Amino acid sequence: MPLAIRVLALLLLLQSGIFAQYELVRKVDAENGIEVAVQVEDQAGESVFSFRSEQQMVLASNTKLFTTAAAMAELGSDYRWQTSFFLYQQRLYVVGGGDPSLRLAKGVDGGARMLDQVVAMLKDREISSLREVIFDDTFFARPVRHPDWPEDQWMNKWCAPVSALAVEGNCLLIESIDGQLKIIPPLGAALKVKRKTGKPGTPLSAWWSGNQFSIQVRGSQNTTGEVALAVSEPRDLFQHWFLEGLRSRGIPAASSSWRNESEPDAVGTRETFLLYRHPSAWTLAEAVAVANKDSDNFVSEVLFLTLARLYGEGGDFSTASVAVEASLHEAGWEFGARSQVDGSGLARDLGTPLNTASVKQVCALLRMMGESEQGAVWFDSLPVAGVEGRLKARFGNQVFQPGRVHAKTGWISGASALSGYLLAGDDDVLSFSIVVNYQPDGSPRTNNARFKALQEDILEQVLSKWAKN
Repeated sequence: MPLAIRVLALLLLLQSGIFAQYELVRKVDAENGIEVAVQVEDQAGESVFSFRSEQQMVLASNTKLFTTAAAMAELGSDYRWQTSFFLYQQRLYVVGGGDPSLRLAKGVDGGARMLDQVVAMLKDREISSLREVIFDDTFFARPVRHPDWPEDQWMNKWCAPVSALAVEGNCLLIESIDGQLKIIPPLGAALKVKRKTGKPGTPLSAWWSGNQFSIQVRGSQNTTGEVALAVSEPRDLFQHWFLEGLRSRGIPAASSSWRNESEPDAVGTRETFLLYRHPSAWTLAEAVAVANKDSDNFVSEVLFLTLARLYGEGGDFSTASVAVEASLHEAGWEFGARSQVDGSGLARDLGTPLNTASVKQVCALLRMMGESEQGAVWFDSLPVAGVEGRLKARFGNQVFQPGRVHAKTGWISGASALSGYLLAGDDDVLSFSIVVNYQPDGSPRTNNARFKALQEDILEQVLSKWAKN
């Protein structure tokens, strides 16, 4: 569609009452304890619909849009993490670089592949046992969790700690098929499992038990399902998994230890003693797709802290916040004041809003990424509504077909968000951001299902009006 006609369409759209929408949004926004912000704009940045567009709003997982955009701008889509192995006097040094792909994904076990390669290298050197394995995870700083993550949810997958040596995203996956349990990653005798059989129909559940490395699992005798449990200390999980992996492949280790940040680099990290560098199974583009399509908090935090480490000496949360802004600035993008304290948007504080931006700033990011060299890859990392990820079961109405909504979801208690691209037809692409901040009261009035419906209603009216004009 020629530019002049598109501009005329916009004018007609604005004049024709887009908005019934204004009334729709105002009605919800007027309710006690609820604030709604909306921005819809075209590729030139012209506003199609705007409501509270410059107010800072808590973004929840829409924070990942800034994290992934900064990572792609700074590192490029082909970047790969590395895990390095050094061998000196039958001591194996394992130096982490933040690889998030050491997990079972799409039928490929990235962790097992790395173990296979390391063991093959050791056997080539005629090593049949090790005096010690020394782990180094200082590429990222501790603590492994942001202080503003909800402490009461630490066992949940979305609260998994982040570390430079991590397997299965620092989670245990407990699978039950007709009552037969399988633990991923395999830990051998290091993990104690206490099982309780429930009444028929009891679903699978699991939780950590006591201070030892043990879990309790409950479910009916023939239950089928899976549960992911985040670990408290990622070092325990990686150490047990790696040593068991060596042992089961014929190379036992007599002892193991961890290098602390205050200690100098061990002798084994000198290039002279390099045994093997293991490249991540994922490129950065593939990791960004996991972060956005699956809304994976762990992968998002890895991206965040990787930027921190490459930006300066510390791979910590506060340095990462500065690194994201610096990466976006170096790419030529200026957004003005906003707040970001972690990579995923999980952090929250009842007194001070965290991970905030205006919907206008979010749309500016969407527009700028769309024009960048990495734009196509980043666009493809967003879930297609009705097809995949967190949007698979949403936007079923015919007006949204085929695949007209490519967007990132976001939700934490008190914030619901959806931002992305709307394919309006005739090669017209609209950027949008819809964010609701609210005070939960336990009623349907502040249930996220209501705000999801509001998001869909707004975009349906935009598409309907756009098509008519």
